[in-house]
Amino acid sequence: MLRRALLAAALVGGCARDPAPAVVFVGDAGPRRAEEPLDCRTHLAHADTGEVTAKRAPFAHTTFDGPMLVLHEGDAETWRVSLATSDAGASAPPKSAAILARHVIAHDGERATALDRRTGKILWTHAERGARVLALPGELVLVSDERHVVALGAKKGDEVFRASLPTPATPVASSAAPASSAGAPYVADERLVVVPGAGHLVILDPPLAKGTLAASASRAGSRARYDLPLDALGVVTTRGSLGDAFVVTRARVERVRSEPREGTPTWSESVPFADADTLVVLDAEDTLPGPSGGTMLVLAAYASTPPDRAQSPIHVRVYEVRGDELRARFDASVPRAAKGAKACAIALGRPARDLVVAELCAEGSAVTVLDGATGAVSRRADFAKAP
Repeated sequence: MLRRALLAAALVGGCARDPAPAVVFVGDAGPRRAEEPLDCRTHLAHADTGEVTAKRAPFAHTTFDGPMLVLHEGDAETWRVSLATSDAGASAPPKSAAILARHVIAHDGERATALDRRTGKILWTHAERGARVLALPGELVLVSDERHVVALGAKKGDEVFRASLPTPATPVASSAAPASSAGAPYVADERLVVVPGAGHLVILDPPLAKGTLAASASRAGSRARYDLPLDALGVVTTRGSLGDAFVVTRARVERVRSEPREGTPTWSESVPFADADTLVVLDAEDTLPGPSGGTMLVLAAYASTPPDRAQSPIHVRVYEVRGDELRARFDASVPRAAKGAKACAIALGRPARDLVVAELCAEGSAVTVLDGATGAVSRRADFAKAP
């Protein structure tokens, strides 16, 4: 069964197609026209100065104000609703929320509450413990914690499917996913739900899921779930290989077929990501054209919390995907923006045939432009914030 390509995660952005407006600086020598910033989906990167700024979400988002859930449509506040009740044990403030086309689903750790997106009217509540919620295609919302995931219908709050998550018998050392908890689920391929965990990976197919989904090494049975014994940094797909998923670990890339042997790793190759705990992928909408007519799969892996001030670099691996062929084109090593910095955001962009790696830290930022065909650094600029 062929699938559509991944619109990569949530922390990944490719450069937009619309040109960014020019920026004019005025100084003692008179006005000069600076290079236009690289307008990426999540960040603006200035290749001439190295300055990187995060873009504010242009669409709807929620914030929490004590017991109040606040919905913003762009810059405007649409409504704020108190979710506190007089019931014992049900008055905790909201901790997470997901926005769907017609609903907003909030969760306080013990129950999910659905509100009308237009009016803020509470439509239903559903008692279900969890640490987070995730909006899914088809007006579903996923409630999850380290032990289970439950999908609810947004219209009525009815349970659609449920799946328990495995706990490894022997904890696997990984800074990407602690053994005591599962990572945050995310949507890949515009459809698949990926739940990373320590030493295991669970992939769910919501349109095919119903009832209780048992663990399985393949999808030949329910076709809605399969489990892989991998400590993964992420799962990606490409337009050049529709229907297949690439599971990226700190040691290898595993190619997983969707058919005919669903859920079975059929190809693997080592990657230089041994010290990484975070993966960034170039948005599939902005995939570089390959020299042989295929599409380019661009991966960047890095340590989000380096153990020392030496700081390992950002590792970039580029593949060309063409049908059943997958060929490594180049590796690149990009220096970090600030020594000893922690919790930096990294984004990939594609302004033309080049590849842009932008890093934003509290102490400063950096913009590196790589040749899209060879990986050679064509430009590098670092920006230090004033203390």
